[in-house]
Amino acid sequence: MTELEQALRLLYKNAAASTDTTGSVSEYEHTFVSVLDFIQKNKDEREAITGILISLMNDKSLWNHEVVGFCMHELRWEEIRLEIARIIDTSSDWRIKSHFSSILEAYDDNWGDSDLYEYFSH
Repeated sequence: MTELEQALRLLYKNAAASTDTTGSVSEYEHTFVSVLDFIQKNKDEREAITGILISLMNDKSLWNHEVVGFCMHELRWEEIRLEIARIIDTSSDWRIKSHFSSILEAYDDNWGDSDLYEYFSH
């Protein structure tokens, strides 16, 4: 595992775990911003980061639509959108379809969840 992968996985795991242990978005939003900042600072590693995010999205023990949705609302990476669409199209499990559909919604300019985050209030 590369240093890039280790760092992104740790940030992602912390962000995902924070949603389970805190009651308010304002208490964990900074962990999402940390993931996004890391990705933006390493944009020259986009291909590697895309692979890592796809791996994280497919790890059911780490499922968290909020983290990826938050990041993709800002980044709008087509590679991630295409992978999400592929997963939705090929799955027959309604739970998987629902989980990934909620991430796909973040690509919309009028994403309803954006109102939850101070980051998107600018």
